[in-house]
Amino acid sequence: MRNPKLHALLKSMAETHDRKNADYAHEGNPYSNFEEAAKYAGVTVDDVFNVLIGVKTARLVELLKSGKEPQNESVQDTLLDRAVYAALHASYHMERAEESEQTLTARRESEMQVIAEMSREERLRLRDNNYGKVHSVVRGGHTHVSTYHCTRFPNHDGPHALIDLEGG
Repeated sequence: MRNPKLHALLKSMAETHDRKNADYAHEGNPYSNFEEAAKYAGVTVDDVFNVLIGVKTARLVELLKSGKEPQNESVQDTLLDRAVYAALHASYHMERAEESEQTLTARRESEMQVIAEMSREERLRLRDNNYGKVHSVVRGGHTHVSTYHCTRFPNHDGPHALIDLEGG
């Protein structure tokens, strides 16, 4: 069942974030203010998010325990701010994961290019000198493919790549 109040809140939170983000973000990076705060404080971006969420939570606890009437920002606004910080934190991790995957893919492609440019003799020497861990795999009953993990290959200490070490 759809929750109209939730969807209205999410829409309102997104609109508020977009307006406020114009004052905080630098050069299209919606996390730049959190990253700058982390550098300034000498902590991680995760720490910055956790502190901001903690501050909002502490404010809520104080207001709700004491029964104080908010002077500045309503309890509802504080709840929404805390939710936005949590959503931003989650989106920050999603973006970092995508960047990590792109970096990993680029590194694999770089390793593949280096190996592809090697002569057959160089690839065999690489295999025979045990510059990595090589595991043979037969695909389609005839294609010889190996999984190679660069462990001592100069400047390539990275991820697994599919290569044909014996191909010409």
